[in-house]
Amino acid sequence: MDNKVWEDVQKIYLEKFNIPPKILDLIACDEVMLLCVSGLSNQVISQHVEQDEEYIKSILKEFLGFEGWQFDLDINPFFQYTKYKQYDSFISNFAVLSPATEEFIAQKSFNLCRKFEKIRKEIEPYYASATT
Repeated sequence: MDNKVWEDVQKIYLEKFNIPPKILDLIACDEVMLLCVSGLSNQVISQHVEQDEEYIKSILKEFLGFEGWQFDLDINPFFQYTKYKQYDSFISNFAVLSPATEEFIAQKSFNLCRKFEKIRKEIEPYYASATT
């Protein structure tokens, strides 16, 4: 979608639903971010959402400060994060479930999940107001 069309969409959502452009951007990119924090590579994400890998990389960099995974992870970090929100528990459980994975990947996964959780909390009120 070109920038002018997206700006028009943002304007409509702001006027009709009081959703700020930044929040609408986050909502529009939610699925891509979820797939990333779930451990999928940029290639798999791009196939799933039928978008170019460079586009996926740019979304992840803009919103998560990360260019994405080069390979699929052995486990779903976000699922583990929802169970073990404490850093030490997450890291130790990650090591048990994926012993061949280097610790920095577990650390990166934890930090990405924490960022994504904050984004979800930021957009959640807009989902709630849309359903009431």
